[in-house]
Amino acid sequence: SELSAGGAVNYSSLANTLVSLANQIGSSSSGLSTSQIQIETLLETVYALTQILSSSQIGYVSTANSSASASAFAQALSQAIAN
Repeated sequence: SELSAGGAVNYSSLANTLVSLANQIGSSSSGLSTSQIQIETLLETVYALTQILSSSQIGYVSTANSSASASAFAQALSQAIAN
């Protein structure tokens, strides 16, 4: 499934993607603790987002829903980490 469509982020899909990434890291890197896997997952995510932003042309950004977006992102992240 897509992480975004029409400018809206699919936070459920993001959480599922993070869980999948954590599972891949955990299975390919034996000996890592749960917290090390979580940190590596977050580092990979930050790297991917940085790559996306570096090749993007960002126009007008409405801050009207930024609080709701931040909350939804935090919920998705916490859901992914709990799994």
